[in-house]
Amino acid sequence: MLQDEDEFIEYIKSVKYLVIFPDKSCKMFLTLREVAADISVDHTTIFKKLKNVVHCFVTSKHSDFTFYVRKISKL
Repeated sequence: MLQDEDEFIEYIKSVKYLVIFPDKSCKMFLTLREVAADISVDHTTIFKKLKNVVHCFVTSKHSDFTFYVRKISKL
């Protein structure tokens, strides 16, 4: 639980990826490996798609769901 503004700022600085799920929910992640584990898409696939852009769409082969992944810039 974040208690004060300083803790919020530190957390926000650590977040690197935003993912929007097919059900319109959103989650933030610290690493691509966390993203990959949650959406069942290999982290190297996501990395390659994000190499020269800020956002991309990826589709899980296991569930056939499409996800939006966006790199978040640092404060």
